[in-house]
Amino acid sequence: MSRFHTILFLAALWVGFASQAQAQTQPYKRSSLYTVLGAHPSQRYGAQIDSVFIQLPVPDKYEDNNLPARYIICSAKERRLTTEHMWRFIHSSNAAKKTVAKWFDRNPKTGTFDLDLIAKRGNYNASVADIREALLTQRGLAIIADAGEDLIENSFLLINDIIYVDKEKNAAIASLIFSSLAVVAAATTVASAASGDTEAAEAGAAATELAVLGAAISDAIAGFTVKVTSHLYRLRWNDSIAAVFYNDFWCDTTYAPEEIARRKALFDGINGENGLFAFDYIGSYKVKSDKTVLRGLQNNNDVIRKVCARALDKNIAALQKKYEVFKVKTPITAIDGAAIWAQVGLKEGVKPGTKFEVLEQRMDEDGRVSYQRTAVVKPVKGWIWDNRFMAAEEEAVDANLNGTMFRKKGAGLVAEGMLLRQLK
Repeated sequence: MSRFHTILFLAALWVGFASQAQAQTQPYKRSSLYTVLGAHPSQRYGAQIDSVFIQLPVPDKYEDNNLPARYIICSAKERRLTTEHMWRFIHSSNAAKKTVAKWFDRNPKTGTFDLDLIAKRGNYNASVADIREALLTQRGLAIIADAGEDLIENSFLLINDIIYVDKEKNAAIASLIFSSLAVVAAATTVASAASGDTEAAEAGAAATELAVLGAAISDAIAGFTVKVTSHLYRLRWNDSIAAVFYNDFWCDTTYAPEEIARRKALFDGINGENGLFAFDYIGSYKVKSDKTVLRGLQNNNDVIRKVCARALDKNIAALQKKYEVFKVKTPITAIDGAAIWAQVGLKEGVKPGTKFEVLEQRMDEDGRVSYQRTAVVKPVKGWIWDNRFMAAEEEAVDANLNGTMFRKKGAGLVAEGMLLRQLK
């Protein structure tokens, strides 16, 4: 075992990777996501979609790997993103190189790197000083023998094309219905107040307010619908690329100034067309947004944000199911008798028939983490968490569950802290 692996292994023993019980409570390594929008500012609601997109958080099952470049601007004639659009963006923005730079916390002014982010996301507890010392003694060091497989290699880019579907006629009809409800509710309020029925009057006033609010929203946007096409890419990272990175580009503050300058110039000279780093295309998926529930929405911006967020979540869930490399792992948070709880739900596409495998984390003597299936579980009908965007605001029935209940199918070991991964 190399000196560096000894450091990692001892550190791992200290934090609890060595035994089965300890392994179950160890934080897990998550894939990372960088999201980009194909912007159509000249299209109807294009500017509003662009505005809400930047406000949407990265799904909580992924690490946030967003870079400053988040938009691919399309002209008025370009109704859809093309393959050429996307590759041009990836190359011209140096997205792959900048993703690598982000992982290694590169200082753009000095050109130096560090391992703080990898240590944090990889749950390594060897000191930074120990890791740097080991790195200086062995250039091709497997500092990311594990992290390179579970972290950097699983860096994804998701390019989304969101197109508004014009349903102006439906909006006009919805507005008329809401306006009619407002008139009826107002008349009821007046009659109740005149008869002295204060409770009915108050209820009528609330109904009037709701109806007027609905009309205000629906005048412009009720029935708001989008089609979302999401294109998934994965960062190309392997032992060969890692070796070149360490041999040619890596430098930290312990290096001589002239060597730092030389390596900085080499790294800066890489561009998207002929560079070492690249994103590989995985696949695409297209969905149409579901019917919008107006309950809990206060303005048009809320409607657009809710519709776009849920459509994007549907695409991500579909891509996870379709492509093994994009699947996420979710920790088991509690076990109560036969009930198994985890914070995953409708947003991730969980349905009563969905099956999940239970995974136990194990570490070998070289510090590499692997996952072994120990059981299979299924969600319990009626106990699936509605964690879709703004589900609580619309008072969805199962929005307050704070997790989905599962039951084990057959034999096998299940414990808190083990991980769930959806099966096809």
